[in-house]
Amino acid sequence: MRNILLDENISYQYMLELEKLGYTVLHISDLEPGTSDTHVLHLATKHNAILVTQDSDFGHLIYRDDFDHTLPIIYIRDKTQQKRVMFERLVTILGTVTLDVHTYITINNL
Repeated sequence: MRNILLDENISYQYMLELEKLGYTVLHISDLEPGTSDTHVLHLATKHNAILVTQDSDFGHLIYRDDFDHTLPIIYIRDKTQQKRVMFERLVTILGTVTLDVHTYITINNL
């Protein structure tokens, strides 16, 4: 299983639940809280981790600023606070989708 790096805006509950499922999970708040988005991407690469975030700025870095990311990024866009539903969708994606280097997936609550 691939390592997972949770951004600061992702609940620690996700971390606990993912660890129960056998994932190795790191949380940016434990590594370097308040660090820049570009440094978060570097940390994810360093730890060979899939980045999970609720920060749309990562999409801007990749698509608008043409930042060359070398890791999968999963962006959770949840306006309704349905954390359980979003977590289940995340687990489904982690278990069924081949995540390679330049993958950028958005999870919606629609």
